[in-house]
Amino acid sequence: LLVRIGTRDVLMGRDNESTHLFEHGEADFRDAMNSLQPLISTEQDRNLYARVELAAANYTQRNEEVVARYRAGDTRGAMKLFKDHEGAGAVHRIDGRDE
Repeated sequence: LLVRIGTRDVLMGRDNESTHLFEHGEADFRDAMNSLQPLISTEQDRNLYARVELAAANYTQRNEEVVARYRAGDTRGAMKLFKDHEGAGAVHRIDGRDE
């Protein structure tokens, strides 16, 4: 939820401060993931780590598309993509289920 709120801030605020906060959050996430990597010891850990990495990459790509659409003037398309629960579920799902 907090990450989606960050995207909304970028969309609605369209200012450098909110963009900076979003980028800072991504950097914090990357640092946290890098600190976890040496602790991975089992196949289950490696699989979960890989799924989190994939979800993060998909999430970042989706957010960039939402922001790009909004900044190009396609507010309706950006908000539709932003609010699309099916797409968000596919991006964020890390449990391996196909719900």
